[in-house]
Amino acid sequence: MNQVIELKLKVIKQTALISFVIIAFTFGFGYSEFAFGLFYGTIIAIINWLLLAKTVQNSVGFSPQKAKFYAVAHYMLRFFIIFLAMYIAAMREDIHILGAILALFIPKLAILWEYLVLGFLKNKSKENKN
Repeated sequence: MNQVIELKLKVIKQTALISFVIIAFTFGFGYSEFAFGLFYGTIIAIINWLLLAKTVQNSVGFSPQKAKFYAVAHYMLRFFIIFLAMYIAAMREDIHILGAILALFIPKLAILWEYLVLGFLKNKSKENKN
């Protein structure tokens, strides 16, 4: 259970760091609406990540049929939350919808970077030592 909490915190920290760098960069160049969209989307992405982690944790203890129903129901709930958040972003003039949509992918990019790129480099360095 401790590993799950560490993983959640690690992904959230990496997402926040990547988002902060991109937000600072875009805000510095005068794209404040895009930066606000990134900030808004990052908050939604982190909430989505936490809900996904909670769904996986809870569904492990259920029977297969109940776990399937639980996972699908929570998938639809997360989908609705994202839809509602993007609808709000589209209606607001101070939030750029593209920034909000792109921010939803930042946790996925952080995970890909950590486990594909850095994992590949770690395995490559182990092979060179042998």
